[in-house]
Amino acid sequence: MVASLSLIKEYLKVNLLFLCYACWVQNDNAETCAEPGATKTGLSELPLDVIEKLLNHISCRGDWARLRCANKFWKAKVDGAKRPMQLPWLILPSTTKPTYYSTDGQAVHRLRLPDSVRRAKRITGAHEGDWILLADDTKTLVNKMEADEKEAILHRNRLYNLSTGRVIPLPQQMSSHGGRVDVEVRVGAIAGCLGSPNGFVVVAIVRPLDSPFERAAYCNQSMELWEDCEYIGGHRMEDAVGNYVPLDDELLDVVHRDGSFYLLTNDEEVVKLVFDHNQIVQPVSGLGVMLRDDLPADRFLVEQGQQIWRYLVPVQTGLLMVIRYIVGRRTERIRVFKLEDKDDQLRWIEQDDLPGHKVFIGHGCSRCSEVGDEVLSVYFYDDREELRMPQYYFRHDSGIATSLEIFPWPVIMGESQIESVFMGESQIESVSERSPPAWWLHKCPRA
Repeated sequence: MVASLSLIKEYLKVNLLFLCYACWVQNDNAETCAEPGATKTGLSELPLDVIEKLLNHISCRGDWARLRCANKFWKAKVDGAKRPMQLPWLILPSTTKPTYYSTDGQAVHRLRLPDSVRRAKRITGAHEGDWILLADDTKTLVNKMEADEKEAILHRNRLYNLSTGRVIPLPQQMSSHGGRVDVEVRVGAIAGCLGSPNGFVVVAIVRPLDSPFERAAYCNQSMELWEDCEYIGGHRMEDAVGNYVPLDDELLDVVHRDGSFYLLTNDEEVVKLVFDHNQIVQPVSGLGVMLRDDLPADRFLVEQGQQIWRYLVPVQTGLLMVIRYIVGRRTERIRVFKLEDKDDQLRWIEQDDLPGHKVFIGHGCSRCSEVGDEVLSVYFYDDREELRMPQYYFRHDSGIATSLEIFPWPVIMGESQIESVFMGESQIESVSERSPPAWWLHKCPRA
């Protein structure tokens, strides 16, 4: 028994999927190969405290599912166990071979999707419970009768559940000046329990196709059109002296937290959207966040050709803003700020460290997980569209940033016999011809 347990622990270091295989083999051998009259032994005979320790080593949702299929004994143990917190997975879109990377299991898996989902233009948001927001502005003729008069753009915007395959259609147009206009959904956030009687709300950054400017819009389960949130940019203080400057209200990101939606602008203002019974409460205005002292320095870097990307992240205690500095084709620096009230003024305060936090950034799908006393780490993926090849997204600049270094991620485990039996190929394609990656957000762990 000791030898079997040592073998399992050794393989756990390589790949937790072996546990499922080992459970089946050992129990099968115990029943078929034992001498007449001998006592049958197997993994099911392990002490309960050892079984609990084994389960505590399994953090990947996929590994739990595989272990549950091993036999009746392990099915009962898995169903009755407390699941660990599940970190977001990285979705790697592709029209031919979509995959996902398990952050906990550190392995690549094939993602089986219908053709309509694989060929959707972009994943623009995500929500707990395996939901993603798909946006598609593929040009399509309405029908033969109207083909001679005009070409319309059919927007296949929808919510899609990665586990169940359920689809919820979203509006393709926005109401505008008494009429309607086609829109392109850029980034979206979702609130509510999809499929429940209370319905849901989606707030998105959209671009009307008759305008170069982006707007904030929302819809719920009963609306046929996006409604403009009617956010009007104002003025706010440049410094404590009282100098005012016009607000740069270009919208960058949107998140949902504690019943409200929050938008981040290019000038790092935060706009709060409040809803009552899935209807927006007007008027909508910014929170009046004080401009950072070193924001002019960042603007100068942009003028010199450096890329600076900002992300809004909901956390239990408020909001984080993560700034990513890209030089050439590589992320060179990442800074984390928290929105705090200092002297009756909201300010972005830089955080040198947030012990126990793993921050996953991506427009429309950023999340933060608390994982004990580990150092702050920021997971990011390459979400830049290739300028020379529109709609192509390369994956050269994905990684993890800590206070000390930035290193490439995900790390693909080397090929091994164990890995090849259960997973087949373990390759990540270097480019997506449709969509940048996105985070797969799971349900909250069951107690």
